[in-house]
Amino acid sequence: MLSGMESSNRPQNTPAEDLALIGQAQDHLDPPRGFALTYDVLFSIVCGVFVGAQALPLTIRPFATIVVVLALIALMVWWRRRLGWWLSGYSPRRARWVTFAMLVPLLGLMFWAWAMPVLWVALTAGSIAAAVAFAASRLWALVWKRERVAARNVA
Repeated sequence: MLSGMESSNRPQNTPAEDLALIGQAQDHLDPPRGFALTYDVLFSIVCGVFVGAQALPLTIRPFATIVVVLALIALMVWWRRRLGWWLSGYSPRRARWVTFAMLVPLLGLMFWAWAMPVLWVALTAGSIAAAVAFAASRLWALVWKRERVAARNVA
């Protein structure tokens, strides 16, 4: 009688072979060319709209926030359906610091838009926020890829 802990008749991989298989699987995590760029552009637009929306009148601002949150959820669902996986900006160890660094200027721009609710501030803050989010998103992907390569080389 075999218990669940006993090995089956199939040959077992060596640890080196297992690591090679993990590395091959991780190679498939890279999104198709152009897809990540599309995501970064859409993400930066959403961030820009969210920051600029802080200058809207108080009666409209909650609805704008709901629209932005729904847009972010749609972006996540779109990515997951296309690639089969989703990775938040906070989960990779080193890449998360890019996310935290992005939040600092975005929060400052949000406060500026909130404190000066005029159209030119909303457009300026939103545009700067979109540029910051785009640059941070590209940098995040670069750090994430390097972190994966470094982890594979250490193992």
